[in-house]
Parts: sequence; structure tokens; C-alpha cells
Amino acid sequence: EIRESFKRKKSIKEKFEQLDFINYIEESGINYKTVFEIGAASCYILSVCKSLNKKVLGNELNPHLPRLQNKIKIKIFTTDFKNIPKNTDLIILNNALEYLFDPRP
Repeated sequence: EIRESFKRKKSIKEKFEQLDFINYIEESGINYKTVFEIGAASCYILSVCKSLNKKVLGNELNPHLPRLQNKIKIKIFTTDFKNIPKNTDLIILNNALEYLFDPRP
């Protein structure tokens, strides 16, 4: 039970860190309309961007996550990075570098 509580707190902490990232992008004055996230996982960052009226797409190699992504209506590719549209304004690679050499969770 303590482990589960710690996991929830960590998850909440991570969400705040992701919001800090979006706030940083918003406050930097970067003009962006489209976002592509590599390693989108739960699509939290993309859903925040979508709520800011941005066009969002992502990539996630974990085969178990597309069901969740379908619920929030965000298009997620389950293949490699060849699907990044050429006109994408912002590409996010958040917490994904550790999987580049060994993409298995």
C-alpha cells in the first residue's frame, strides 16, 4: 500500500514537471501550432497541448497504450519516427532517451 501511494505521488510530481515544461514553452514566446511527441506514453503532454488548441500527434512503441490514446482522441503512431509530418512546429522527446538503444520497457 505504501508503494502504491509512493507511485501515485511520483506520478503527480511527474505531471507537474510536464506542466512546467509546457509553461516554459508557452512563456518562451515560441509560435507553434503543431506538436509531435516521441514516446507519448499516456499522452499527458499532448492532451495539455490539445487543450491549448494545438494540433497534436505522437509516437509510442508500447503496444498496450493505444487503447488509452483512442479514448482521448489523439492520433498515435506505433511505428518508428518516420511519421513525423514535415510541417511540425514542435517535436517533444520527453523521458524517452533511455529507450533509444533498447526500446523494450
